[in-house]
Amino acid sequence: MKVSGWGLPEDALDFLKEFEGESDRAAAVLGAAYLDECLKQLIVGFLIDDSKAVKNLLGDFGVLGSFSAKIEVSYCMGLLREEEYHNLRIIKKIRNRFAHRLHGYSFSEASVRDMCSELRDLKDAPPLGGDARSQFMTAVAFLVVALDWRTRLHKAQRRVVPPSLWG
Repeated sequence: MKVSGWGLPEDALDFLKEFEGESDRAAAVLGAAYLDECLKQLIVGFLIDDSKAVKNLLGDFGVLGSFSAKIEVSYCMGLLREEEYHNLRIIKKIRNRFAHRLHGYSFSEASVRDMCSELRDLKDAPPLGGDARSQFMTAVAFLVVALDWRTRLHKAQRRVVPPSLWG
């Protein structure tokens, strides 16, 4: 994995650069999709090294296959700060609004603006500011950085299957 000067893997930087130029709908859907994958990688770092079992758990049809489930389990496992958990839930709601409306939806919609105004500043990060789109984009970018850093920090904490009690 090639790491940039910012300490992010190249794929994360590439995503953030591309993400910035997307339409409102694409930004909402792709931002949430990328965070979904970040959460998946964070969770995987704490699971046993059994790719089939992990895929059954985290795959599209697994118990933890949905973005919502990954948000909840990550928070309950102590992998997210409270404000990150809050923002991920808001980002999921925004993504759902864009995903379920066929056309003509933007960050200027009152309901989306209201949700973006609920996004919280993250500890150790500059404050979210600007219009609704800027708030959303900044919140996603800060979460990408935080989750990537935490995933790499905890990568060595994989669990092992406990030995038999009967040896």
